[in-house]
Amino acid sequence: RVLFRSGLGEGVKELRAWIDGKRGADTNWADWKAPIHWGSMSDPFQPCERHFKNSMACLELFAETQYPVVFSSKGAVLRDKIYLDALAKCNVVGQISLVAPSYDKYDKGAPSFDERIEVIAGLVKVCKRVIVRAQPFHFKDADEVVNVTVPKIHAAGAYGLTIEGWKFFTQQPDTVKVGTDFLFDLRVLTPAIKKIGAAVRAAGMKYYVAENRLRFLGDSVSCCGIDGLEGFRGNKANMNHLLAGDYEATEGQLKKG
Repeated sequence: RVLFRSGLGEGVKELRAWIDGKRGADTNWADWKAPIHWGSMSDPFQPCERHFKNSMACLELFAETQYPVVFSSKGAVLRDKIYLDALAKCNVVGQISLVAPSYDKYDKGAPSFDERIEVIAGLVKVCKRVIVRAQPFHFKDADEVVNVTVPKIHAAGAYGLTIEGWKFFTQQPDTVKVGTDFLFDLRVLTPAIKKIGAAVRAAGMKYYVAENRLRFLGDSVSCCGIDGLEGFRGNKANMNHLLAGDYEATEGQLKKG
């Protein structure tokens, strides 16, 4: 079995060290079983996973330790029985990225919208929760999300949906500069976010807003869908929770340095 390597020492050995509570100088503030968000920078279930089995090695460790994990993916690999069986043994929340069928044109080579709906239907049987990540989203596509995406993911058994707008490096129509990015002006984004939220809630699902400026429109300040889930304690010592009046730091986070 070939395990992944990098300059950061990112492998199963290092993963076990984290799970065992070993922290470095940059992570010693995480003095609790902070859930691992797996896949925020690259998809852990790409087609090459069937060959290298790197993520399967991680799943075996997660199953052994029952450490809380949230993974994000678009991968059709998740339809394979071997991966569904492995996930069933883990303490895991699954996130599938999809916005609407028309977004297939942006995702050349990735599983289609309909294929990802099939993935959701399989994952709901083995994960604690399955959250749909409608990220990044264009406010002009609100109707497609309401009329097509919401009914489809509800039928597939999704627990909820989390949403965030597009980000740009340069000025685009209807955008304003926020920090180093150009984001949609809230005057055009907010109505779309509210419209989709109403449809998601009407379908009986949870709604989360990953757009930092609009976190308060979601059912929880935490946008990953772990709110109220036993054993999944997120980080409340950040600006989003501070602005929402829900700030809470751990003992480790209050230590000087």
